[in-house]
Amino acid sequence: MTFTARSFAAEAYLGAVGSLAGYPAYIYALKYLPVSVVSLYAYANPVIAVLLGTLLLAEPFGPRVIVATATVLLGITVVSGGQVKR
Repeated sequence: MTFTARSFAAEAYLGAVGSLAGYPAYIYALKYLPVSVVSLYAYANPVIAVLLGTLLLAEPFGPRVIVATATVLLGITVVSGGQVKR
């Protein structure tokens, strides 16, 4: 893998903007939701990334991706156990 100035700038941008947007959202979620629910973001992020990649960049979304996405979402549902309800 080769890094160019453009790829380094993209990584830096994503790191900075992701941190500026993600950290306050994480703190806000910790304030209003149980920690066990907030910790599930680590499983939801890849699902969102796959969906955005499919919608915005025409990345493949075949049967394996559908099964994997459904499995992750089912796992999130099982682990959360309906704790999101207020």
